[in-house]
Amino acid sequence: MKKNTIYKKSLNCPNCGADLDFAPGTATTECPYCKSDIFVGPLADRNKMSAMQQELLRNESALQKAERLKKYHIFLKKWRRGFIFFLFILSILNTAAWTLIGGANEEDESAIGVGSMTIVILAMLCFVVPAIMAAVYPCYDIEQDMDTNVAGKRLSVFFILVGIEIAVFILSMIAAFFISEYIIG
Repeated sequence: MKKNTIYKKSLNCPNCGADLDFAPGTATTECPYCKSDIFVGPLADRNKMSAMQQELLRNESALQKAERLKKYHIFLKKWRRGFIFFLFILSILNTAAWTLIGGANEEDESAIGVGSMTIVILAMLCFVVPAIMAAVYPCYDIEQDMDTNVAGKRLSVFFILVGIEIAVFILSMIAAFFISEYIIG
């Protein structure tokens, strides 16, 4: 048997039960599913390993998982803030554009043109921004401690974001109607 080959040993991860692959002479390996550090040295070495050392390895794995979860939550918080900021800007610009159109008289073609062009650009952004936001959405399964079904999650996030943006678009259009009809007009 070659020294550098990787082979499957009849050893399972104590945390999730997955089969572990490791090279001969390796003392530890990482579980490919739960990312735990597992001691896989020879049986005699494993028996010599104190309970305290085994507990230290488990605690290190738990600390690494906690650090990954912390980074995930920080990124998700920033992602949400970015999207809320975009919705705020979208609603202000859309309301202003519709108000400009609604408050303009028929002779004021430049106001109608600027308002219409702004609305067309904002409508296009209602599909471009969700695509970008969905592409960077953190698809992380906290229970499994790993990335899962990334394409499916990002596609559903895209449709949810488009729905939210269309709702904001319609609400700001209604707000602009009331502004131009009752406040300006």
